Amino acid sequence: MRSPVILFILSAVSFSLAGAPLQSPTPPITIRDSGVNTPEEFAGDWLGYWLRGKKLAAKTNTIFRLTPKGEWFIVLDGKTEKAGSFRLSDSYLMLKRDKKESEELEEPELLAHLIDRNGFLIRATSQPEIAIVYRRLAAIPPVTQDEIRGEWRLFEENPAWEKRRAADFGFQFDGRGNYAVVKYDRNRPVPEGAEKGTYVLSGDEIILNNNCADKDSSWTKLRFFKVFDELILNTPDSTVYAERQ
Repeated sequence: MRSPVILFILSAVSFSLAGAPLQSPTPPITIRDSGVNTPEEFAGDWLGYWLRGKKLAAKTNTIFRLTPKGEWFIVLDGKTEKAGSFRLSDSYLMLKRDKKESEELEEPELLAHLIDRNGFLIRATSQPEIAIVYRRLAAIPPVTQDEIRGEWRLFEENPAWEKRRAADFGFQFDGRGNYAVVKYDRNRPVPEGAEKGTYVLSGDEIILNNNCADKDSSWTKLRFFKVFDELILNTPDSTVYAERQ
């Protein structure tokens, strides 16, 4: 059974540039190819991130693997499946599905906008709120203890809101693997056992562990990943991130 990410990729029919107005029908796109981009330069593994508004919101469980020979593979849960081939222009990555997949879909080729040499974006024209940014795995820097040491406050964003909202909680990381919850509203409870705990760093991720009494609580499964100066809570359902105080 394919993941929701794979189903989205294999069923989307047209795409727009990041941030460009979405219209119906989509205006024609001029593709210019001066040979500046080559398969060899874009070969490697690319991890997908859900994009909500202008912020990365969560990691997907899907990796695109591009080869120097122009082949395109999908890596999901440790299993690798050939998806088709790819070619490049000055501003786009074109992912062509193999014959079997193409027969089941309206469009045989996906069009991704190149952000830079380390990222590209796929956005569904019919559903503009759905977008995935793929980042080159080798270019994602690992987070360090020094980078997260200190106090971080949570904020939430929603396209329907005029401005972001500050949460009543934050986190204090000691830089040695221990954390504590910071309460900005003393009347807001924190689940028993979740007030403090430990954390481990794994790549760009900060994974929190605690003894929360409610094992079904979201407090038992907190994972952040670092992007620039923010810690993004890894959840596809909302845009929650922490900023250093």
